[in-house]
Amino acid sequence: MSMVELKLDKSLDQPLYIQLANQIRAAIRSGVLLANAKLPTEEELCRELKLSRPVVRHAYKLLIEEQLIYRNKALGSFVRGRMDINDQIWNFTPLTQQILDKDELLTIEVIKSTLMVYDEKQMPGLELQKKDYVYYTERLYLGNQIPVFYTILVFPYILLPGIEKTDLSKVSLSKLIFEKYHLKPYRTRRILKSIIIPDFVCKALQVQKGSSGFVHEITSYLDDGRPLEYSKTYTIGLTTQIKFNYFDQVQ
Repeated sequence: MSMVELKLDKSLDQPLYIQLANQIRAAIRSGVLLANAKLPTEEELCRELKLSRPVVRHAYKLLIEEQLIYRNKALGSFVRGRMDINDQIWNFTPLTQQILDKDELLTIEVIKSTLMVYDEKQMPGLELQKKDYVYYTERLYLGNQIPVFYTILVFPYILLPGIEKTDLSKVSLSKLIFEKYHLKPYRTRRILKSIIIPDFVCKALQVQKGSSGFVHEITSYLDDGRPLEYSKTYTIGLTTQIKFNYFDQVQ
């Protein structure tokens, strides 16, 4: 890659695609790679760094999702122009704040809270090792004693040591993670789906079995590519309001 020296260390636990994405990201942020600079093809990086094609493809995919680079099928991959994409595209308010903004009395019931071994099927997107521990919690959010949200949250325990000792019924998790552990999501992937709510959630939300609603899945990452959180939030359709802020981008 012209003007950028890439060095990957295969002895590290950190996956190679994250190392590659981190170094390209750093070059973009520092201005070494300028807007509209053409990036090497996947084949070129594979040859130069002796990597497999999936490693390079995954690294580029991360950077595309972060809106740092874009791909032109005919011409290749390029650096995007400078923009504050993280603050502009999504404006989702934390669950605790959504309830408080309505001047409702907030109550959080911790249904389950435990340390467990990472399970890829239950926690997609975290990309951890099978031996890694996660902190797993299920929480019910109530406004004026009426159930509003049911949330399952999973965090890599190595990032939040001792979190199991905190009384999570009295705190905002996003605020706790920022103030105590000094961690803040850099990139967040969100999926909203209409579903038939699972029976155990229907019971918690006090609605009939088979009720329809939404699940909002979130996977967030730190600026170095490490996963920070996976969560699923269930709500019935009548209580759901979603606001999107978006800006047109001229290529």
